[in-house]
Amino acid sequence: MRKLLLLYLLCHGWSSQAQARLNLPIDRSLPFSRHTWLAGFQMGYSKGTYSNERYSATHLYGSYFVVDKLAIGLAASRGQENLGAAQDVAISVGPMVRYQFTRTRLSPFLVGSYQFGQATVSGIRYKVSPSGTTTSADTQNRPIQSRYVGLGLSLRVIKACRLDLLLTWQDKPGATELGFNGQYNLLQTQLGVNYLLDRRR
Repeated sequence: MRKLLLLYLLCHGWSSQAQARLNLPIDRSLPFSRHTWLAGFQMGYSKGTYSNERYSATHLYGSYFVVDKLAIGLAASRGQENLGAAQDVAISVGPMVRYQFTRTRLSPFLVGSYQFGQATVSGIRYKVSPSGTTTSADTQNRPIQSRYVGLGLSLRVIKACRLDLLLTWQDKPGATELGFNGQYNLLQTQLGVNYLLDRRR
């Protein structure tokens, strides 16, 4: 009888503790909580893939934390590179995923995206005739696919605003119109700003 009573008291105590833990309010003071939104942008400059010209890239994104520290969303990118009088501009959009390793003021993170879009090569076409040389604008479009991965650090500036510093890799499709075929690996340092939004607060 005493054993049964002791067993009942132990089970009742464990049940009460478990219920109390379930009833505790969720701590939303930490960043990257489930059901919060993250929106921001990042940009960078680096040596181009075709020559010593600079390549500039800008990324805009919006994502949603499906669980703590893991967000999925949509990203859009614009890259521009010059080669003499020609200009290669790529615009793409696609799904993205971002994982924060910690929920601290300084938090390392990993981000990746697979995007589809269009690249446009524009320049000047020269035409020589007996009467002289004439010029005209020349533009050619091509569909592209591009992968993007970045590893970086996120620093909280104020409660909801953070700065990102990251090293990115991107496989950039070559401009076949200019004689550059295949994919080119592009490494770039980027700086970004993002904002965390929790509508339930």
